[in-house]
Amino acid sequence: MDKLLFKRILVAALSLLAVVYVAYLLISANFEMYPTENAVQVTVTDKIFTNAFIVRDETVLTNNTSGVLSYSCADGEEVEADGETADALEEKMEALQNLQKNKSTSAVGIDTINNSINNILISYITNVNNGDISTVINSSSKLVNAINQRQLYTGKNDDFEIEIASLQSEINELRNSSGSSIGSIKTDKA
Repeated sequence: MDKLLFKRILVAALSLLAVVYVAYLLISANFEMYPTENAVQVTVTDKIFTNAFIVRDETVLTNNTSGVLSYSCADGEEVEADGETADALEEKMEALQNLQKNKSTSAVGIDTINNSINNILISYITNVNNGDISTVINSSSKLVNAINQRQLYTGKNDDFEIEIASLQSEINELRNSSGSSIGSIKTDKA
């Protein structure tokens, strides 16, 4: 009787092992398992230290308005009158056109868009507190782009054709205006 019980236990154990093996084969055939590794964010910079003489022709600019002043062009860069404004408008228009083109192929989820908006806002506030005006301007452009992307994703705005046409007409008007200047300063009211 003990041999019969032993055989039954052995057959049951082998059957269970066979079922587990078949289940493992089915799961591994239907689900691809990828090896993963932890990612680490690293910032790398490259600097060159040198001695140099810088020759500049400086002009004192006076301002009678209140607010925060920031340069809107690089030192020594020449721009047409309203040329920089037209360039900024072109960047906005290109951002809207890219969103328009990529709205059907975008595989970005709403959580990703919302996280992007939150991260940009945090960066924006940090840069404002640090007084980093050039980065604030860049962050505000990114924030507007992320909000526009969210509007497309949620269906609150189907396209930006009207905005693109309006920006194009403003750009054409600025490009056709006459006059030139060596630089420009913009004033942001505090």
